[in-house]
Amino acid sequence: MEETITPQVPFKNNLHSREFQGHKKKVHSVAWNCLGTKLASGSVDQTARIWHIEPHGHGKVKDIELKGHTDSVDQLCWDPKHAELIATASGDKTVRLWDARSK
Repeated sequence: MEETITPQVPFKNNLHSREFQGHKKKVHSVAWNCLGTKLASGSVDQTARIWHIEPHGHGKVKDIELKGHTDSVDQLCWDPKHAELIATASGDKTVRLWDARSK
């Protein structure tokens, strides 16, 4: 089996990492959408956040806060074919489906 190596795309100013802040408590999970343009994070603060990632972007990173769970967001997963659909699983014993376009 051959391994495919994709070239590393540097962020602005040739940085190879970025930090995204917004959650009020510990983050439990992260996942990329199928296009690699959005990163989602789930937290103990009972929210999920969706970060719009622009590798060469400038300025403030746009994020969307998904509220509705009454306990920690422990897992999340993007739809493998639809880049705007995401599911979250929570300690409140629910699974929620979200459309990232509608906040």
